[in-house]
Amino acid sequence: MELESALAELERLAVGSFRPVDQDCVDNIWHRLCRIHSILQQKVGPAARRAPKSSSDGAIGSCSCKRNALETFASSHKVRLSVICLERRKDRWEIAEKYMKSTLGSKFQNIMFDMFPAVDGIAEVPTLLDSNLIGVYNKWPIQDEDDLLNLDPNIGLLSEAEGSYPMRTYEKWYTCWNKSHAEKTIEFYNKHLTLGEVGTALSHWRLANRAFKEGIDVQIIFEDDARPRSDTVDRLFREILKLEAIGHEWDLIFLRSTKYSTSSEALVAGTNLRYSGHRKCLDAYVLSRSGAEKIATSRFEKCIFPVDEFIPALFSFHPRPDVRALDCVRNMSGFVGLTFSEEDGSGALSSIDYKGSDNNISPRLLGV
Repeated sequence: MELESALAELERLAVGSFRPVDQDCVDNIWHRLCRIHSILQQKVGPAARRAPKSSSDGAIGSCSCKRNALETFASSHKVRLSVICLERRKDRWEIAEKYMKSTLGSKFQNIMFDMFPAVDGIAEVPTLLDSNLIGVYNKWPIQDEDDLLNLDPNIGLLSEAEGSYPMRTYEKWYTCWNKSHAEKTIEFYNKHLTLGEVGTALSHWRLANRAFKEGIDVQIIFEDDARPRSDTVDRLFREILKLEAIGHEWDLIFLRSTKYSTSSEALVAGTNLRYSGHRKCLDAYVLSRSGAEKIATSRFEKCIFPVDEFIPALFSFHPRPDVRALDCVRNMSGFVGLTFSEEDGSGALSSIDYKGSDNNISPRLLGV
């Protein structure tokens, strides 16, 4: 009976799809077709993907166009949107909170929203380090050949074989990145971590850890200078429903980022998402339940380095072999990072209102 019902619904949709419809209705039809496809696969053979989860039989398929993608998903999942901000920066806190409520406030009847207190690098990090509650990766800066040889003794032999210098060989590691980004990154790696950078990294880890412990299915994360569009949440959940309908697992979706790798990013079939290459910037991204768990249990808090370096290393090639060898990176299995497609101009669902960062004026950690 389920197969006959699916075929009958397919016929109805085929006729109805020629009528003018709005975007939510188009999405609704797409999800219903995905569900029918799943049912047919299950009847034909064992290779079928699992059917989409729903709170009641046919929740995705039988719903009228009155329910949008967010309402459909949130009816059976826990969703939270959080903004990371220092509590002592009342100015930024108030601006960010006001913007989110004015731009996305209508969505908060379906999802939880909160302002998440960031870890204060100056006020909190020294105490956390002294008490051994957190740890910092002590080989982070590469300032001279001694640092490089300490990082990878084999680079000296390789340089001799090439008739070059260790630092020249080191620079070749980054040919897989866009040249301008690579040059800036090499300069960035020359510097010791700041207390603010440690606080930022720990803030992102703590938010992922809270989401994991509280069983949040989708955790949307913004930093306080992120400015999502009014349609950001709706577009995000249209894609999440597509992923769920075809049984595609994911851990992270970038809402805004900067692409460093030069290789192309393959399209996720049936969606407007792509498999992310090496991308940086974490002012706007999303974690699934599995993504939050993987980050929370990675022990990154015991070996902290810039979070913009840690997260992309979980699913893409990082040029530094020492980063790839860290337990929090090496032990990660099957982390799936996605991003919105840039080919059709929809790559960024959020912009940034950059007003400077406290990290730039934060003291640096020496000899840690």
